[in-house]
Amino acid sequence: MSFKLDINLDFIPTYYYTEENQIKFDPALYVQRYCFVAKVLGHKLFKNEIKKVVDFGCAEMKFFNTIRYNLPEIEHVVEIDIDEELLRRNMFVVEPLMVDYYSLRPKPLKVEVYKGSIASKSQCLQQTDAVVAIELIEHLTEDHLKRMPSVVFEFMKPKIAIFTTPNREANVLFPDLQTFRHPDHKFEWTREEFENWANDVCRTYPSYSVMFYQIGAVPPELDVGGVSQAAVFLLKDFVNSLESTVDDVAEKFKASCQTESPEKKEKINEDDFELIFSVDYTYDKRSDSQKIIDDCKFHINQNIKKYTNYDGSLSIIPLNVLFELLSPLCGSTEQLKELLVKEGYKVEEEHVIIDLIEDESLESLNDELLNDEFSPNYEVERTEEEEENWD
Repeated sequence: MSFKLDINLDFIPTYYYTEENQIKFDPALYVQRYCFVAKVLGHKLFKNEIKKVVDFGCAEMKFFNTIRYNLPEIEHVVEIDIDEELLRRNMFVVEPLMVDYYSLRPKPLKVEVYKGSIASKSQCLQQTDAVVAIELIEHLTEDHLKRMPSVVFEFMKPKIAIFTTPNREANVLFPDLQTFRHPDHKFEWTREEFENWANDVCRTYPSYSVMFYQIGAVPPELDVGGVSQAAVFLLKDFVNSLESTVDDVAEKFKASCQTESPEKKEKINEDDFELIFSVDYTYDKRSDSQKIIDDCKFHINQNIKKYTNYDGSLSIIPLNVLFELLSPLCGSTEQLKELLVKEGYKVEEEHVIIDLIEDESLESLNDELLNDEFSPNYEVERTEEEEENWD
């Protein structure tokens, strides 16, 4: 399949050597992996297509913050790991913060934390759009590694599945390594071994294609690839639906993503999964039209004096001035004009006309706009982790 994702990480990864001649990476490798996965999930081609994400091997659930703050279109996140103690110790990570109540999400978000395995089936895995497994498969036993593809590519059948794993060829950069990068690793693959595994998966499940990426730049003269490597599996019907406007293609794709038949459901052993924690985030329940109007009211109030005429009787605000101040929710000045007229505003010759003498509603406008629900959103600054995370 000729389809190819162009992933731009918005930064240039670099490496440097410490005084002890140890190689370090900037940003840290785990940050580069998180950024890569987030860029795939948030790719413009997949806009409004990725709603439910299952994060296998979530450990301390550090990747969740990348989802929370960078992928607002995702509405359901399932965090899964086999280590129950680790999950219970870190489940606070997925709880809403104070800022999540002040700056409401544009869409709902449900988060569930399960003790479970990527090699077992559960109803909680159904209707998944994207599977994420960051540095996980190298921890799987031979039996689990063999069973895993059936769970992901046959039972779950997501639109996208992203796997990252260490690249053994890059271990020459770490002379202190005795065997593997982590004591729990069962294996570490070269680029060829990883690609062979992924291509075998596609041969077994021909409804998928795969693309490969390298993460973590190293000295080019070594010619060993990235420190981590990634495989991005795409469901071919999903890709075809993105490239086609024919209705029956979308319908066929929708049908292919339905839940398993009753016969297959009987084989599920729910004892392998345990719900540890669940939370629903508060979100902005206003319609897109109402959000545009509320935002517009705020900016009208801010610009009334600036565009008041000489005798103070009228404020004549250019429509294009308001449009440029609004969020991307508003697609055109024509849409804005239509919404304003419907709301009762007078719009003439591409200007919003406000009668400052007769419009009694202006007295209460400020009180309405001070309501937190209509206040502009502000970004939250977050500090990066200081320690390298190989696992």
